[in-house]
Amino acid sequence: MNGQQVADLMGVAFTVEQRAAITAPAGAPVQIVAGAGSGKTTVMAARVVWLVGSGHVAPAEVLGLTFTAKAAGELADRIRRALALLGSRPDDDGEPAVSTYHAYAGALVRDHGLRVGVEPDARVLADATRFQLAGAVVRAYDGPLPALRHAPQFVVPALVSLESECSDHLADPEQVRTWSLALSDDLERRAADLEGVKNAKGRADYLRRCAETARRRADLCRLVDAYREAKRQREVVDFGDQIALGLRIATECPEVRDAERARFRAVLLDEYQDTSVAQRTLLAALFGGGRGVTSVGDPCQAIYGWRGASVDNLMRFDEHFGATTKLQLTTSQRSGGRLLTLANRVSASLQARHPVAVLQPRPDRADLGEVVVARFPHLREELAWVAEQCRERLDDDTTVAVLLRTWRYVGEVHEALTAAGVPVEVVGLGGLLSLPEVADVVAVLELIDDPTANAALLRLLAGPRWRVGARDLQALGRRARQLAGGTAVDDVDPLEEAATGADPCDLVSLADALAEPGGAVSTEAAQRFRALGAELRELRRHAGDPLPDLVSRVVATIGLDVEVAASPEAEGARRRESLSAFHDVVASYAGLDGEAGVHAFLAYLRAADDYDRGFDSALPTGAKAVQLLSMHKAKGLEWDVVVLPDLTEKTFPGKASDRWPTALPVLPRHFRSDKPSLPDDPDWDAAKAAADYKAAVDAHDDLDNDRLAYVAVTRARHTVIASSSVWGLTQKKPRDPSRYLLWLKEHAEAGNGAVARWEADADPKESNPYLFVAELVWPR
Repeated sequence: MNGQQVADLMGVAFTVEQRAAITAPAGAPVQIVAGAGSGKTTVMAARVVWLVGSGHVAPAEVLGLTFTAKAAGELADRIRRALALLGSRPDDDGEPAVSTYHAYAGALVRDHGLRVGVEPDARVLADATRFQLAGAVVRAYDGPLPALRHAPQFVVPALVSLESECSDHLADPEQVRTWSLALSDDLERRAADLEGVKNAKGRADYLRRCAETARRRADLCRLVDAYREAKRQREVVDFGDQIALGLRIATECPEVRDAERARFRAVLLDEYQDTSVAQRTLLAALFGGGRGVTSVGDPCQAIYGWRGASVDNLMRFDEHFGATTKLQLTTSQRSGGRLLTLANRVSASLQARHPVAVLQPRPDRADLGEVVVARFPHLREELAWVAEQCRERLDDDTTVAVLLRTWRYVGEVHEALTAAGVPVEVVGLGGLLSLPEVADVVAVLELIDDPTANAALLRLLAGPRWRVGARDLQALGRRARQLAGGTAVDDVDPLEEAATGADPCDLVSLADALAEPGGAVSTEAAQRFRALGAELRELRRHAGDPLPDLVSRVVATIGLDVEVAASPEAEGARRRESLSAFHDVVASYAGLDGEAGVHAFLAYLRAADDYDRGFDSALPTGAKAVQLLSMHKAKGLEWDVVVLPDLTEKTFPGKASDRWPTALPVLPRHFRSDKPSLPDDPDWDAAKAAADYKAAVDAHDDLDNDRLAYVAVTRARHTVIASSSVWGLTQKKPRDPSRYLLWLKEHAEAGNGAVARWEADADPKESNPYLFVAELVWPR
């Protein structure tokens, strides 16, 4: 069977590159670098048809692996329909096995776990229950943690993150702890040697800061061990454990490895650039050595490094699996040629680093694609324009998405769209948490769980329900300090001190002053303080209720259910839908022992909000609405029109803060198997160790930013709309346009679109003229 016969059978006019990929040698490793929109899923299905139709394998001897259940379902459906065209009948011939990487590892553990002493029916922890168990471990731990002085709500996400990184890179927490303590001692000695050295104070401070982080990470490793022991005692595993246990089975049980090799003679690995080191090691142990493995991926779309993925796996595929046929798919079936010219500019740095060719359009789409850019004086004007663009373009035949780099302004974007009468669907938990109706519920939950959650209390007091002014809030802060036995300090803001404290032992609880606010506050504010205090005391009595019941009680108590039902503004803003989506999140939060605690649930929400880790599996529903989601979540999806607002420097591209020398939950480079692809460790003896390392990491971050920008612009079929503004909501100084916005502007001016408006740069010394005009009406 040749490529033309496969094309005729499937009714697809495959390109020359696609045919080469479909008919690549069977029984040997094949690496396919597939550019964005190049039809990789169809090619994988066609390759299965060719392998089966040519007699190389039977349908049941094919294994397909990908990342999400949705992608696995789509791949399985494509293969099933393609084989049906070939006349294959599942009842007679069997059918390919298609699943996610984690599900395949889980099946290995379930079938062969007893061989390595693991219960085959161990329950798998979902993301939510991982945080719940981690929270229980942190609260119950009674060992020494001299350096780890953070509150539990910050320790829990750090614990889950570090444990995941150890699993992804097959690192032993005890070795990480020992190494970290040795590093800390070494850095402290280096810092001490700099005492009295001229102009060395900044360098010494950096060394001590890194040493402190190393000590805290060493303490966190103790909690990682305790967390893993808690999983063993409860006979539960998470996704990382499944991969690690699958690897043990593959390496310690050669009979299992041989059986899997005999069972699957053709293996297709989808989205291979997103695999972790542990996943790659498992797959190579099972199917390496020159067998029929086809990997499909794109180094330009490797945007999940923060969750353990290593693009190094794709680029070194031949080293891990044997001599490899290397092919590329460079014709986009999705985007117009003018948009691909832009995409190739964005990915130029990646093409220089990785052996990938530029994307080409289909001949019939070579002249299609439009870019519209604008820059406004203020963010409010920008978002109003974005909303109008969406309103004009959304219809039954045109799909529109607004992609955000961060969730920082998702509330404002949502507000602008709904004010313009545009239906909006927020996709993802991180976006929901930024909406005011959900944020208020979360603030109350934080106060139920922790009376020292002062920032949450301030949100409620300053909000539209209680409407307490700044002077009364200041007085409340002074009264809280007084009740705690403290004294007033002229140059310390008691409110700021209360809201930003880190050590719970040092925190002044504003909630303690609600019942006795003192005579310095106004009479009306005192009444509101006492009313809120009574409300919180009543809600705390129900802290042990099932989480869905507690959340429903909170919504009713603060009157949010009535507001979203009765307010025309809330109806237009789809507040009811947002609350319903949050209730769905609460209901799906499966507790570890049949119940879900509020503390662990808040830790889960905090991690989702802080890191946008994609914990939730929400996808667009297909409703006729503008999809509002993050750029990361948009990967694998496509729309006719893609809108990219707030393209300003420091927002996108942004600089990562999770550098291992100073970030607690990050695994040091020393323990990462992909360290050759990462910046070198700091040169501790260098005079500018901090600056030099920052520059190296920033350069590495630039590549990650380019990958994400490439993903964003290649989601569009025919239109990309991008914007920014000079003045933000809270920034005192003007904001520079993102380099990506400048590239888009140049592209539009070259005859590929239009510049709707372009506000000139402001004087860098000028202060934001909008800050105290009408933007900060109290309360917001």
